[in-house]
Amino acid sequence: MQGSQRTSPRARFNPRNRADSVTLFGRASLSTLCRLAVILAGCRAGAQDAARFQYITTAHQLGPVGYRDPLGVLSPDGEQLAYSVAHHLYLQRIEGGPVTELPASRNIIRHLAWLPDSRTLGVDGGEGGTRWWLYDTANGKRETLWPNKPVLEGKIVSSGAPLTTTLTAIEQLAWSADGQIVAGVVHTPEGTQLWRLDSNGDNGHVVVSPASLSFPAWAPDGRLACLSLADGRQVLTLPCGGKPVRADGQEAYGPVAFSPNGKTIYYSAPNAEGILDLWSGSATGEGRPIRLTQFTRDTYAPSVGRDGNPLFKRQEYRTFIASVPSDGGALTPLTTFQSMTPSWNPSGDSIALTYGKWRRATDDLHYPDILQDIGTISLSGHLPASAPDRVVLASRSEDQSLCWSPNAKWIVLHSHKDKSDDLWIQPADGSAKPTLLTHFGRGAETDWPRWSRDGRWIVVASYGRTESPRRHVLYLIGVDQSSGAVTQPVRQIDLDGFPDNITHAEWAPDSEHIVFQAYRYPDQQSFCSVSRNGGRPACFYNFTSEQRTSGFGLSPDGKSVAYVAPARDGYMQLYRLPFGGGEPKQLTFDPSNKTQPSYSPDGRTVAFVAWTYEVQFWVQKPG
Repeated sequence: MQGSQRTSPRARFNPRNRADSVTLFGRASLSTLCRLAVILAGCRAGAQDAARFQYITTAHQLGPVGYRDPLGVLSPDGEQLAYSVAHHLYLQRIEGGPVTELPASRNIIRHLAWLPDSRTLGVDGGEGGTRWWLYDTANGKRETLWPNKPVLEGKIVSSGAPLTTTLTAIEQLAWSADGQIVAGVVHTPEGTQLWRLDSNGDNGHVVVSPASLSFPAWAPDGRLACLSLADGRQVLTLPCGGKPVRADGQEAYGPVAFSPNGKTIYYSAPNAEGILDLWSGSATGEGRPIRLTQFTRDTYAPSVGRDGNPLFKRQEYRTFIASVPSDGGALTPLTTFQSMTPSWNPSGDSIALTYGKWRRATDDLHYPDILQDIGTISLSGHLPASAPDRVVLASRSEDQSLCWSPNAKWIVLHSHKDKSDDLWIQPADGSAKPTLLTHFGRGAETDWPRWSRDGRWIVVASYGRTESPRRHVLYLIGVDQSSGAVTQPVRQIDLDGFPDNITHAEWAPDSEHIVFQAYRYPDQQSFCSVSRNGGRPACFYNFTSEQRTSGFGLSPDGKSVAYVAPARDGYMQLYRLPFGGGEPKQLTFDPSNKTQPSYSPDGRTVAFVAWTYEVQFWVQKPG
């Protein structure tokens, strides 16, 4: 590889505490920050809330695409917060002090659970064959959970029939207060298996439920509560999967936690505006629940120590589109509503985007049926736009990433509609409904499509059908831009054993070559090119970044690559790189994170996404 860019450890994107406010286009007054809706805390969060809660720390996620909320849980003794950012794992004492980083996972951490000794931490590392780990937080060492039990054995409580599952299938493990029993859930097409096992993984007792059960939580007396989702509504149940705690059917979100005496249960529920607040209620369901928070963003995921003061997290997730001259300069805000994945109309007078008021905590419950739709904004209208000028697709599921054919007659887009994760094609004027272009199926995690300059081909990255472990590879589809007809069905491009995950691809001007970005754990990124007929890729640039799915743009003349990388200021900034390698030039310098750059058809402008994705941890003050 001919060129490379590495950043020093202190210049790498830092997921730890950063107290400064984030703006889209530079530092501004507080009122401006509120109007742009990207400040660290909600502008309307009252001083009353701040007086009742103690701020602990902030976890900054590494990107808006491909990640879930940072996790955090309070140790049983109430002294330490364990929290994760992507595959990183940290410890922070509640009273303050240095942050300790524990050994990282090789994948995004999915669940954290303290054991009763307040020293051992159970971690779902999301790693292929070894999913669950036990961390000794005192010395930083970790070992696999139940290393000799890849298969768990148990009996169904109602019938006594034997049942097995794999350790890699079990989710959301929770240890009882005495550490003798472990509970977890296994989701199947028929419903949920609620497993209770001895602390060594033996003697499984299984309750089978047609509902979707999640976030099991132990009461001090050994009862087990959880959330139960059925008929589109999720409620808090005790015992798990049984009778709802609230007779009024109050909707609930997890995780769930009990007070030390077991009389109070903490959970999250939506207020009148649909924002999640933290609530407390009687574990018997008696009396009225008490709303504990009133922030302008979701608050949820309580955990409770021995002092009885709940810790919770508050999420901040926002994305907006802006642009910058391709040689750098003043930034132009293009949207004030939540939006991402910009792509340009061939005429350059409008931009397609993904938009919607999606929120991680609530939308993940129904994923991929979330509020992500596709629309366009006109660049000749009032900017920044407060809403799309045109709605292209608004299905019940995730819709995103529209791309026009070069003659502007057709559009191809990514949607989860009709239980798939596929590309669809339709006339650009909306005269006909979209039709299925690929058949990857749900769970494929399909990338953003791009149409070749000659209008004959579409390239996209998606999970390989025969890859083990699963990774993203390139696919090619032949399409006639005059008629929209498929000329060659989808096929994987053979890259001659190329080992890395391909996160995005663009077409070279000759329509014969594809330029793509590849990722290798934990932070190695590269740009490569290959013939559309396949072969060994020629990689021309390396850099380090932990934002796995940032995308990039290739200039219309094929001479420059616009990409995102961590800058010395700690933010993900936009850079321009000569194609083939060389010295990159930084294009943006304002204090906001960037992703998904896209060149205008004339090559003079780069659109991109400015984003904020973080979680603040708070604990309720005594009294």
